[in-house]
Amino acid sequence: MGFRYSNGVLINSASNGTKAWVTNLTGVYLDGGVGSVNSPCFDFTNVANPAITLDIWYDIESQWDGAIMQTSIDNGTTWSLVGAKNDPIKLV
Repeated sequence: MGFRYSNGVLINSASNGTKAWVTNLTGVYLDGGVGSVNSPCFDFTNVANPAITLDIWYDIESQWDGAIMQTSIDNGTTWSLVGAKNDPIKLV
């Protein structure tokens, strides 16, 4: 089974496993569309240097599209950005 990506390129497998999140399975994404992916809650209380690893494939319009990651320490009442605009990518 393949998934259609915004520019018509076929994504024919998940990075790992059997599931993938895409913007539109049947064609281009909508102008002004907003999407989100929510994870289960992670408790990093006793973790000295927590890290999140993601496999991301994207094809975006510069100055229009993008992604952010947010975190909450009060069960989702308020949210804060992880990192800041123009932060360099830190690979470990």
